[in-house]
Order: sequence, then structure tokens, then C-alpha cells
Amino acid sequence: MVVFIGGIVMCYWFPMGFQAVKECMHGHPTSATAYGLAAFAVLQLGGWTFAAGFPEKRFPGVFDLVGFSHQLMHVSVLVAHVLEYLFVWELYQRSLLTLS
Repeated sequence: MVVFIGGIVMCYWFPMGFQAVKECMHGHPTSATAYGLAAFAVLQLGGWTFAAGFPEKRFPGVFDLVGFSHQLMHVSVLVAHVLEYLFVWELYQRSLLTLS
């Protein structure tokens, strides 16, 4: 299951990663690069949390209703979506500047 979700995440993140690598190769990373890298980091953290079963395995009975690994994974995906939106917005704003 984790490998399947990891594959989906890599496909999801690929356009942002491609843009980040392209900007870094040209020597001028922008906020779009930062959004892409932050989304990748957040997705990695969420995946690790879900795979490890943290925190409910470490603190049994404490996180049964709120704060268990599955919920934290979904929060990380939500944060990654916000970062993806900011990434796309940055590229859109950049395209408007080149048109004017």
C-alpha cells in the first residue's frame, strides 16, 4: 500500500520537481522551486508518519480519535495541495508578466 501511494505521490510531484530542477540548473531558483520542494518534503513526512503508524504505536490509546497517523497523512496531503496551488499560481503570475 505504501509503495502504491508512493508511486502516486511521485507522479503527482513530477511536474513540480521538473520545474525545480530546471530552475536550479539555470542558477536562479524561485519561490516556485521552494513550493515544489516543500510539497515533496511534506508528502515524505506524511508518508513516513502513515507507514510508521506514528504516534498511535508509540502512545497507545492517546491518539485513537484525533491525531493518528492516517489523519496526519491526510493533513500532509492537504498541505501539499496548498503548496501545489501556490506553485501553479506563481507560474501563472510569471506567465502574465511575460505577456505584458
